[in-house]
Amino acid sequence: MKKYVQEATDINIWTSIKNNTFGRNKDIKEFIDGLELIDESACISLDAKWGGGKTFFVRQIEEVLKYVLANQRADEENPIEKIPSYEYLKDNEMMAKIDLKHSYLPIYYNAWMYDNHSDPLMSLLLVMTKTCKGVYDTKIDSEKISEKLIKALSTLPISLGEFKMNPFTVAEKLQVKKVDILSLVQTEEEIRERVKGIFNDIIVERAQKLIIFIDELDRCRPSFAIEMLERIKHYFDDERVIFVVSLNKEQLIHTITSYYGSGFDATRYLNKFFDVNINLPVMDRYQKQSIEFSEQRTERKYWLHQLERV
Repeated sequence: MKKYVQEATDINIWTSIKNNTFGRNKDIKEFIDGLELIDESACISLDAKWGGGKTFFVRQIEEVLKYVLANQRADEENPIEKIPSYEYLKDNEMMAKIDLKHSYLPIYYNAWMYDNHSDPLMSLLLVMTKTCKGVYDTKIDSEKISEKLIKALSTLPISLGEFKMNPFTVAEKLQVKKVDILSLVQTEEEIRERVKGIFNDIIVERAQKLIIFIDELDRCRPSFAIEMLERIKHYFDDERVIFVVSLNKEQLIHTITSYYGSGFDATRYLNKFFDVNINLPVMDRYQKQSIEFSEQRTERKYWLHQLERV
């Protein structure tokens, strides 16, 4: 028998918002309203136990912000009706109440998928750029970004033939090879300037703020998780950038303690990275759902009754 899991697919996310399946719509709106109160760069921790619905919640916020951004930029050439989530969210009561003064460009980054990379900052920049090119109608200057990446890559001992490929593909391959691309830059200021230059090319004039969701950080290998937090703190000090790091803080504290040693104050160390700490409300109501499945050998059908938190 296969385990039934409510996966965070786009359709599941849209449906959950449409029907307020998990009773989270109020929390989603309050979270998004809170973004309007942030004037500077910020790093927010969203804390919950494993299985508490962190991924689903941040993906819901991401999709709501995508819809709002599309609505803000809608015109005759790009009507809101063209986006895939329109049929699910167009008549939603919560969506109708969201009125933002700023435009937000959301980016979702699953850290666990990339913790085999040597440099978390470089993998994050690659994901940001590829996501914007694939999802948003942003005025990304690919040639400028390519030039910036090639400058960082040009002194590496690799054949010139590889530069004929897409520079993003080259950078990804080097990440897998454990090559620390940004280590080639000599000063902290140079790294900041390169990061800011790529960031400027990503959003340009299409949004006022970038919301970057870092998910599953507590599942990553310790060195990657720690370096990700340090890279964010050091190189993304920009009033247009807000980070939302969803994590099980208790588990991450254990990870940091095991990495630095039992005498290390991991709680104090972790807290210095976050400007705002939010505990995801616990879902305390249950909904019984009947899931139909078939037993292939006998072709008989059964009903699996699942208690699902909402």
